[in-house]
Amino acid sequence: MEIVTDAAVLHLKSRHLHIGVEGVTAQWKKLAEEMRQYVQQDGVGGLAAVQVGHKVRMIAFKDDEGANIIVNPKIVKAHGHQFSEEGCLSIPGKVFKTKRPEIVKVTGFNIIGMPMIVRGKDLLAAILCHEIDHLEGILISDIGREV
Repeated sequence: MEIVTDAAVLHLKSRHLHIGVEGVTAQWKKLAEEMRQYVQQDGVGGLAAVQVGHKVRMIAFKDDEGANIIVNPKIVKAHGHQFSEEGCLSIPGKVFKTKRPEIVKVTGFNIIGMPMIVRGKDLLAAILCHEIDHLEGILISDIGREV
């Protein structure tokens, strides 16, 4: 997968994916599987579809159970705060200090259209926020301070 680094493209908001009776279309299921596999690599915590050239609301993230996909994710609760140092595949070689919630609750759908809830704490909360920011056209360089 080729990672998009063009800030003009990355600053565009992503559109919601239609969830049908059988979930997302075969095209989006294929992308989801490619993203899930990419996130399994060492040093990769998450990936937004826009980072691989698709302006749709889908993210991949790694948690204790492995790599997962959430379609049309939305942060519905956030508590506390933490400061993290984050890198971004789309801004290679740079690290930014950001302020993120310590705990988040994210709702969305899996690729077969079933509602899902993801609760993230500490690193997972930062990853989820980072990837959902991508869907809104927000980069860590917009909200963080380079270290």
